[in-house]
Amino acid sequence: MFRFTIRELVLVTAVVAMGVAWWIDRSSLAKVGHAASEALKTERARPTMLSIGNETQPVSPPGRWLVTWENGIVSFKSLGPTTPATTQP
Repeated sequence: MFRFTIRELVLVTAVVAMGVAWWIDRSSLAKVGHAASEALKTERARPTMLSIGNETQPVSPPGRWLVTWENGIVSFKSLGPTTPATTQP
């Protein structure tokens, strides 16, 4: 029959607890890293500058823009944020 001392049981408990704590920490870091990666992909996909001809305008905040060209001059006008289309009943 096996005989264990209190010291050995405490040591095994401490090692197991540290292993579980490490595994939980690594799992949460992986989830946070994945969420941050997705947020970065979304941010990179959004255009930041609108360029037409020799004119460049920052697109901040994102939304709808009216771009006109008159006599070789490009002008930009923000029409506000994009709103979802509503359906009429």
